[in-house]
Amino acid sequence: QLWDEFVDKLDEKFRDPRHAELAREALWATYQGNQAADTFFLKFDDLRVRGGLTKPDAHDILLVEHLTKKMNQPLVLAVRQAYEAQRNATIAALRGHQAAIPATNKDADVGMLEIEIVKADKPISYDTFRELAIEHDPIVRRHGNNARAAPAPAPKVVYRDVLTLPPSVAAPQSPPAAAAAPAPQSWFSGVAAPAGTSARQP
Repeated sequence: QLWDEFVDKLDEKFRDPRHAELAREALWATYQGNQAADTFFLKFDDLRVRGGLTKPDAHDILLVEHLTKKMNQPLVLAVRQAYEAQRNATIAALRGHQAAIPATNKDADVGMLEIEIVKADKPISYDTFRELAIEHDPIVRRHGNNARAAPAPAPKVVYRDVLTLPPSVAAPQSPPAAAAAPAPQSWFSGVAAPAGTSARQP
């Protein structure tokens, strides 16, 4: 702790007062190019923290907008498709749980699930964009402009794991069996392929 205080005092005395401003300028100038996503985000996150762009409510929209313009577009498309599939699967699962709630618990638990649905149905956050970009970048790089495009991985279902449901209908971390899995997506065409097949580019 004493060392941290010492470093903070050195920063106050000798660091360029425009440190945060310069970091933000460097961040807005970054683009992915040939870098792998995980390498790109190491530099991007360093600049983001040094630039003070760390408040989700205030900065996520700006950061995601920048990434959609400066990262490789096939990867941006893959991230968008993955997030939309994840969001739709989550909402479908929550709707399924609503239908399964006994009438005696209807008011309180339906209201709780409606709150979770509202939370799920929102624009992608910076953290989620980063996570999906790093996850899908190797797949996009592997298939690139080849004739055969990769089917998208199964979407994740994301919501709070503690609800006020009785044990018999407690929310699992996967969609209910009645909910059909989405068809595989082409990373580049955005057109659904038949189940069990890979999408081909024209």
